[in-house]
Amino acid sequence: DRVQIAAPPGIADGRLYFLDAAHRVHAVGARDGERLWTRALRPSEGRDRAARGGGVAAGGGRVFVSTGFGFTVALDGVTGEEIWRTEADAPFQSAPTVSGGRVFATTNDSELIAMDAGTGEVAWTHQAIAEPARILSASSVAIDGDTVVAPFASGEVIALLAANGRRLWVDSLSRTGRLTSLSAINDIAGRPVIDSGVAYAASHSGVLAAIDLRTGQRVWARPFASTQTPWVAGEVLYAVSIDGVLAAFNRATGNIYWVSQLRRFQNERNREGRVAWTGPVMIGGRLVLANSVGDVVAVTPQSGQTVASVDIGKPVFIPPIAANDQIYIVTDEARLIVLR
Repeated sequence: DRVQIAAPPGIADGRLYFLDAAHRVHAVGARDGERLWTRALRPSEGRDRAARGGGVAAGGGRVFVSTGFGFTVALDGVTGEEIWRTEADAPFQSAPTVSGGRVFATTNDSELIAMDAGTGEVAWTHQAIAEPARILSASSVAIDGDTVVAPFASGEVIALLAANGRRLWVDSLSRTGRLTSLSAINDIAGRPVIDSGVAYAASHSGVLAAIDLRTGQRVWARPFASTQTPWVAGEVLYAVSIDGVLAAFNRATGNIYWVSQLRRFQNERNREGRVAWTGPVMIGGRLVLANSVGDVVAVTPQSGQTVASVDIGKPVFIPPIAANDQIYIVTDEARLIVLR
């Protein structure tokens, strides 16, 4: 009732890991849902009994967990035993990302911390502009080779050198002239996507941009407000807006191939009860999205036409993940649902 889950699960080595609202890490069999282990991370001492933020990442036989209590832990992926723990000065907002022997996670005061994946030792930190107004999400950094692309609540996208944190370039996806206080929130709530030397990211205030990873120059930008991670497939970038508009963009030019209006309201006739969408992910040649009233839909990538749907009966705010020809969905009530 007090704390919402914000981070998607992670999958590695046939196991699925997710962090619940009570800061317990669960490991289940990705194929059959068998419960393997649970590890409670909520501190036994101190006044804080609940916390928001954090998430999981898995790799190299370990599970890395950032927490809303201000520490990151590495757990053994098979047993759940704690390997190391590193304290930070603030709660973690984002889910971690693990790559190249390092773990990256961002605190809620916009400090990016890089830790050694083997020991938990802090390698470097980067302080971005702190922004208290943000979307409840667990956006993590994207990594390509030795470049880290980090999104922040201020609307900044910053590229840094993975080895030492040296800043390579910065862009701001803020958009001025919006009419409401909500639309003025600049948060980049979805994870950036890097493909073929270009980083793609979208802000809540209304900028979707393609940025050259080497130079930091914009390849193109379009007015498109989103809190979700874009999806790149072939020569097309797919993204869903905060108003439920699913669009297909030419990834090289930003030109629009098609747009499809998904369900906007619980009661469309009276325009009551706004619906929030999460996704998309591509699986089986279809784009899959879920929403805040429990709809899960499959859409054709060629035209945006909805070809299948199912009502799972519970709100979904966390992006689905796809693996093993299955779709893994965590509902707002912390129930894990798997669709084939």
